[in-house]
Amino acid sequence: MKLSKSFFHCYPVHKSDSDYFSTDSGAPDLKEVEKLLGYEFKDKALLEKAFTHASVADVAAGGCESYERLEYVGDAVLNMLLARALYLWYPDLSPGWLTQLRAANVDTEKLARVAVKHRLYTYLRHHRGGKIDDQIEEFRKEMEKHPLHSMGLIKPPKVLADIVESLIGAISMDCEFRLKKLWPIVKMLLEPIISPETMKLRPKAELQELCQKKRWKMRYHGGLEDGEINVFVEDHLVGKASYSRSMKKEVAINHAAKDALMHLKTTTFVSSETYSSDIGRELV
Repeated sequence: MKLSKSFFHCYPVHKSDSDYFSTDSGAPDLKEVEKLLGYEFKDKALLEKAFTHASVADVAAGGCESYERLEYVGDAVLNMLLARALYLWYPDLSPGWLTQLRAANVDTEKLARVAVKHRLYTYLRHHRGGKIDDQIEEFRKEMEKHPLHSMGLIKPPKVLADIVESLIGAISMDCEFRLKKLWPIVKMLLEPIISPETMKLRPKAELQELCQKKRWKMRYHGGLEDGEINVFVEDHLVGKASYSRSMKKEVAINHAAKDALMHLKTTTFVSSETYSSDIGRELV
């Protein structure tokens, strides 16, 4: 693939390719991305832009633009395509369930997994040596503990989801938003798509549902100053999780809720059998 001049404007001449990519093998061939997608770009600049991080974009100097505008397009297209597919696949699901199912398939973690599965992060042009590479490596390790989705238990690097959305945005612009071109590519990238049978509640939502059904009073307490999040049910401490600046508060809350759910199975609040029949059902 012949790269446009703007591609090279992203890099000062005194820098080597290894300063800008997530691998040490130099600039990756974007033909590999086209091969993965089964789609050849008419406008190659769109593909280049889809993998250009703001840290190396240099529009003022006549260089390439970052992926942020394409990310905006891709986000809208992705939600529309999933809404259409789920509506057709599951005619008996309520709007509420369809919304939750769509959200699970387009959230930051799901899209970050797409970027890792297809190694899209290796095409990302950014300044190496910062937090991005460390965050990606940590996320790759955490993914192994949760094959499909952690449901809020790990913190995915947003940049991974961003490049998936920007790539979808680039394809959309290049093919002029033709659904017959777009949907097969997007479906391939997202597989395995989370279904009603495989979708689970996040621990926070699962605990809230259980407490509402049992009419138990539940509250969270704690924060950064405490170094942990505590869960109280009927004023009894039933779960906790550590909390630091390196994680989102929502992740810490989900870990605390998961701990609480495990604890409630063995307390006088509810038996294991009752617990299983109450919230161990499939989401349909």
